[in-house]
Amino acid sequence: MTIELATYLDAYHHLEDVMDVTAGPELRTLKNAIVTAYRLLPNSHRWAYYDRQYTLASEASQTTGTVTYVDSSRELTLSGATWPSNATRYRVYINDKNAWFPIASRTSSTVVVLDANQNPGSDITTASSYTLSRTHYPFPANFRKMYKILDGKSQYEVTYVDPPLITAQETYWQTPDSQPAYCTIAADGEYYGALSIVFSSPPAEERFYHLHYQASPRPLKVFEENAGTGTWTAASTTVTGSSTAFADKHVGSVIKLGEDGTNPPTAVWGDYPYEAYRIISAVASATSLTLDAVPGVAQTAKKFTISDPLDMTSDSMLTYFLRSCEYQAAILMNRQDVQQKYTIQQNALKDAMAADARWRGDSGHGGIGSVPYHLRGWSTVPVERVTS
Repeated sequence: MTIELATYLDAYHHLEDVMDVTAGPELRTLKNAIVTAYRLLPNSHRWAYYDRQYTLASEASQTTGTVTYVDSSRELTLSGATWPSNATRYRVYINDKNAWFPIASRTSSTVVVLDANQNPGSDITTASSYTLSRTHYPFPANFRKMYKILDGKSQYEVTYVDPPLITAQETYWQTPDSQPAYCTIAADGEYYGALSIVFSSPPAEERFYHLHYQASPRPLKVFEENAGTGTWTAASTTVTGSSTAFADKHVGSVIKLGEDGTNPPTAVWGDYPYEAYRIISAVASATSLTLDAVPGVAQTAKKFTISDPLDMTSDSMLTYFLRSCEYQAAILMNRQDVQQKYTIQQNALKDAMAADARWRGDSGHGGIGSVPYHLRGWSTVPVERVTS
């Protein structure tokens, strides 16, 4: 497969041509259409490219020592042990109150401050036993939806339940479990728009969990940067600029290297096709940056274009994405051909889904062997080929 890495700017130029827009406020509408289509792309199909794996580590619960509480300062003091440095990610169950409370801050190794709205409400002067547990663990920043989670130690799948059931379980089961049986997905509580996996019962020990999830594409931020000219050699990863404005925000963006000293390079379908492209791995200054690999070509004082990559496969997803951009642009511009654009988009989706079917052979059963086989007792019954 030949990888063609298209960019935010490439999609914009495509819409300029297809939608016949050259000036005015509609140019901004084209950007809006691209960002909207990009955001909706993972919803249209379970793309193989967005399937990811992630290993999550739970943290051990703590019950050593006893606690006392002063309501006026909301300070919970621990004797006989210390609070973990990331105590604000935990909650504490105080046996004297039969309730869980979130921790607002950690002021020392033995003192934490409870939440202003969720606390015991009165002093606890007699030392009380407690349980400190962490049930919420944030997903990766690109998380979109989870398909499966496996306990790495027991090799069992953790069962997903709806959030209200987790709340009910927390009421009944305060004791941490070395092997939490249930989980749900809920708001992180610390970051806007972030989601966490929530375990029940609380994890009693450190364990590793293997997640299979759908990722979101890399966000689009850098639209276009082409001020000045650049010089590069075939065997070096350094690009030296003249009158350029390289910046930290360009790290991770695509730089397309041109052969023209006046006109910035375009996509292969443009008037000035690029000679080579690379990913920017570091920016040393406004006039010097580092590529992820040598460009293989050399030029002196030539134009370049920097733009964010479209995080998708070119052979299966790109054409459908461009048709989606056209459809979204037609909606935003209130054009009469909206339905036509939608039909074209849906036809492109069928082609893309077919192209996304990467495996051409028969599907196996968990790596046990070629089918057909009896499915019973894989671990104990010898392989028995079905012959009738």
